[in-house]
Amino acid sequence: MVVDIIFSGILCCIAMDLWQRLLFVLYKIPPTNWAPTGRWLLMLINKGIIFNINLENEKPIKYELPIGWIFHYIVGIGYGFAYWICLTFFDFFNTSLLSGFLFGLISVVVPWFFFYLQLEKD
Repeated sequence: MVVDIIFSGILCCIAMDLWQRLLFVLYKIPPTNWAPTGRWLLMLINKGIIFNINLENEKPIKYELPIGWIFHYIVGIGYGFAYWICLTFFDFFNTSLLSGFLFGLISVVVPWFFFYLQLEKD
């Protein structure tokens, strides 16, 4: 079960990454740059900064891009476990395509609120 959940989280991240590449090829919408995510994570670990309104202006940190990519996939796996918990213990969702789509939509919207909170600190 755990391997299936991890595999599902990784596949969902791969699907999202391929979708972003397709949007870039077709419409020139740039894919996510995971370097700021890695920078944010490193600053959280090293300095305890959760909300950093000047993240883009901070000096780049060594290995922030690969750390951002790794963190992206860890979060995807975490969402896989969250979905399994919702299905197993809380009965929020059933095992249907609609339920998976709804949870996927929620998983995309949650980071928007997080970054919105960072912008509101201006």
